[in-house]
Amino acid sequence: MTPKMLEELLELITLWLDDIRDIRVNGYHIDELINQLEQRVNDIGTNITGLEENAQSIDEKLSEVSKRAISTKQKTVI
Repeated sequence: MTPKMLEELLELITLWLDDIRDIRVNGYHIDELINQLEQRVNDIGTNITGLEENAQSIDEKLSEVSKRAISTKQKTVI
């Protein structure tokens, strides 16, 4: 190999190493973004569960109000 070929090979290897570093950094960044998305999904799941519980509680309260309204109306009729 000539000195020029060695120099070109060294430059190419240096470029590859830079590319590998960039890929590694981007990989870490992607992992970080995925972790953030997973946390958001978990938060949304928790919020949905809370909303379902609130909806069930509201339904139960509406049912109780309806029963009392019907009971009061029946007492008024009698």
